[in-house]
Amino acid sequence: MDEQHQDLQREYDLLHAQHDDLKGICTTHENERRKAERSFSVLQEKYKVTESAEQMWKEKCKTAQRDARDARKEKEELSKGMKELAERTRDFEHRAHRNKVAVSMH
Repeated sequence: MDEQHQDLQREYDLLHAQHDDLKGICTTHENERRKAERSFSVLQEKYKVTESAEQMWKEKCKTAQRDARDARKEKEELSKGMKELAERTRDFEHRAHRNKVAVSMH
């Protein structure tokens, strides 16, 4: 009986040691899980910030494209106006020259 008790005591001590080891492993895993959750939260916030920055960048690109398109249209209109002005100036100078010639002949 005494021998059986010692065997059971050794088995108990062994199981108790294993239990303590498993508790330590569980604690370590819990700590790692909490750390992973914190890292995930940080990464999730960074993702949201990045996503927001990307959206702002896309909006700025659209605005820049619109501005560039408007500037091209304005340039085309100005160019057209300048061509018309140059033609009118040439026409005016031509008529002025004809009038000068006509006046000098009289």
